[in-house]
Amino acid sequence: MNKSIELHVDENSLINNLQYLFASSARVINELMQNARRANATCVTITVNTEKNMMSFVDDGQGISDFQNLLSIGQSGWNEDVALEQPYGMGFTSCLFCCEEIEVHSKGQSFRANTKQILDRECIELTPSQCDDYTDICLHNYDITFPKNGSCFRVDIRSYVTQISKGLPIDVKLIVDGENVVINAPDSLRALEKNTDYNKVALSCGTLFVRKNTFPQLKNVCSYLQGLPIKLDSERRDISKVTAIVHFDSDIKARLPDRDVLIEEEQYQTIVKDTLELRNRDVLTALKRNALDKGDDGLVELFSNYNVLMAFEKQAIDLMNDLPLPGAWIGSFNDGLVGSVFLSQAENYQWDGHLLTKEMTAEHLLLGFDPIDEYCCCTEITELQYVSSTRALWVTKVLDKNHWFNQVEKQSRFEVTPSVNSPHHDGTLLVCGDVGAASVVLCESVTLDGPFGTEEFTHSGVAIREGVVAVPDEEKSGDFVQQAYDYCDEHGHACEDDYDSDVKEIAYNLSLLRSKGNKTKLLELLLSSLDVSDFGADDKFLLSFDKEGIKVQKA
Repeated sequence: MNKSIELHVDENSLINNLQYLFASSARVINELMQNARRANATCVTITVNTEKNMMSFVDDGQGISDFQNLLSIGQSGWNEDVALEQPYGMGFTSCLFCCEEIEVHSKGQSFRANTKQILDRECIELTPSQCDDYTDICLHNYDITFPKNGSCFRVDIRSYVTQISKGLPIDVKLIVDGENVVINAPDSLRALEKNTDYNKVALSCGTLFVRKNTFPQLKNVCSYLQGLPIKLDSERRDISKVTAIVHFDSDIKARLPDRDVLIEEEQYQTIVKDTLELRNRDVLTALKRNALDKGDDGLVELFSNYNVLMAFEKQAIDLMNDLPLPGAWIGSFNDGLVGSVFLSQAENYQWDGHLLTKEMTAEHLLLGFDPIDEYCCCTEITELQYVSSTRALWVTKVLDKNHWFNQVEKQSRFEVTPSVNSPHHDGTLLVCGDVGAASVVLCESVTLDGPFGTEEFTHSGVAIREGVVAVPDEEKSGDFVQQAYDYCDEHGHACEDDYDSDVKEIAYNLSLLRSKGNKTKLLELLLSSLDVSDFGADDKFLLSFDKEGIKVQKA
């Protein structure tokens, strides 16, 4: 005869281990507030007395008709309408693991019992109560640990209740040691319906509210199920930039017991994501149409809105295919970079035009690459300096493959030939810092010959080959040394002290070379770099030199 087996449950062990189901003991607050909502309560008052270590929850809901339902695991006791929400979590049972004693009053009945007695399945006697029109659940000697807020610090009862109450459709009052804590519910359905800053979008699984003049993605969405927050996209969510709120239908299922993750999460992520993309595209299309109706001024105004520009780039780049390019997307070199161009100053490049049209491209040299990204070391600084002098333009963003800019002719990498004009062969200067060395050749000027013509430099140094910089007579600063060496250590960190020291040393040594032993000339060169706007023609001074340095006296 074959043996048979069947499922058995160790009820005592199961009950005692229920306490480990929740991610945090603070979830008991969620459970009691959820029960109040299901009981059609309009208000919940949470009172905390830290001296007595007591926490009570009072709601004005329909009350508890059968107290046995409180201590029945696996059955809810709710009516058919509430049963659609799948209310089979821990509910009241979660209270038994976070306090020593529990007291309940509702609909003329009450009990107070030690939670260990309840968990040991002892009979609990019910007694009459004066409480008829509200439910009061009190936790005595509670032990609740609140979760961390993303850092090393844990939240307290105030911040926790504030956070989980934002989407509830009932009023929440919190009193801590006699102090009333203001609790608002700005994300509740009733609040959002009245909030004119949001647009309402219907979903097949709920309702989405999108803040006007924003273009949210999934990471910017705050999600609620049955009024409590859930994790729709927890890995990528940017809490600091929430611009959309979704309330899922109450009958959507979530994982027990915390109910903060939807069972078919990816499906609902896709619904919300697709809806946002369609909505954002429709809004951008309308903005584009309105801007075109106003001409160039309308486009300039449109592209001056950073959020709109980023939305085009990240979510609807193809809508830009027939539009002029905004100046913010075009790279060029400003006047401060013509001449001595250093990679450390690369973030300063910009184009001062508002729009670049297809017709305007004929007036500019167009590059098919971003020279700042392409020229990543000082050995290529000469090409970068040549590009800066030609006032070339390039697009700093990745455009759709069908964009008109991708169809016009552009230049790729090229070679530049430097020439030193009238070099002073006796004026070669070797600069040695702690991190590198550079040879400096004094000259009258430097020319760079490339495919777009010849450019002459008379006021700034030019790297003519690796480790060698040609410095025209009119160059007054020692900054050019950075063209020969990037002044970064092996970890990529800037060696600013070494750089500053070399710049000062070079500036002084250049003055020595140029003065050719003439002390008056040397002094003039050293003083020429100073700002003398505060001095007048009648100001005269006497300079004296000794071992201690320079002394200045009014003449």
